Amino acid sequence: MPLPSGNDVSEFSYRHIWDSVIGANVPERLNARVEFASFLKTRGCVAMVADEYAEKNIDLILTKILIVCGEWESLGIPCPLHVTDQHGAIVTWKHPKFGTISGRATLPQHYCDVWQWVRSCYEREFLFCCATYLFLLGCTRIFITDTSGDAGLDLIGIHEKGPFKGVCFLVQAKTAQNEVSKETLFSDYTKFLLLRHSLKWHDYQKAVGIDKAADGIGLVYIFASNLEFNPAIVEAAKNLPIVLRSGRHLAYTLSLKADLNKWSTARTHVGALDASLTRNLYVPLSQIL
Repeated sequence: MPLPSGNDVSEFSYRHIWDSVIGANVPERLNARVEFASFLKTRGCVAMVADEYAEKNIDLILTKILIVCGEWESLGIPCPLHVTDQHGAIVTWKHPKFGTISGRATLPQHYCDVWQWVRSCYEREFLFCCATYLFLLGCTRIFITDTSGDAGLDLIGIHEKGPFKGVCFLVQAKTAQNEVSKETLFSDYTKFLLLRHSLKWHDYQKAVGIDKAADGIGLVYIFASNLEFNPAIVEAAKNLPIVLRSGRHLAYTLSLKADLNKWSTARTHVGALDASLTRNLYVPLSQIL
């Protein structure tokens, strides 16, 4: 019979319990100690051993869970659970009084569906998620630039009016089955740095009207993924002017606007996601959203 270990504590606290609160049939309440004991039993641990180990390590489990809570909050996304006591009692975002109990904002009702959808998008389909994100940021000119020789950019969008007029977002979209490497981030960002010294940059300038700007522009480089970023990428981005947007972050912004059915309708309406510096995706998106 396998014996429980610290790896089990980490696997449960950093991954397993979060799958329980972000998915189908999320309970309003749960207990971390009870859930961890059940988790160990599914891995072959004897019931008595699992219960004793869970009781002994509940403080460590809660400490690790709170670390992940802090990660959600640092992203500006409401945490989906709240620890209510030292014995492992937890209320989730599905509890009708979650906001009152936790003092936190609550995730949008359709967040889980939208997040699962974003995570399942690969290659060109993920470009739609990024295009809608630019739309929700207020960009009124949005173009897909994902072609060979695109200088490390997949989409470009710009604010044409308002207080953010002249702010231009340049997006590199990466999808993966497991995770995106730090080397990929560095490689794509290097291409971006070289972009303004290439002829391709002139094409991009004309597409979004940068060449006619009378008050300058501000460039924001966004590195987006359908999955989450590992600590190495997060640390690298801190030392470079890079904005990271994970699938979790994109899903939160999208779910604030509409449910999955609405996004599916918008996806159908937009049609092909071919690279084009003449087809402004703001037009079809604004007709639906």
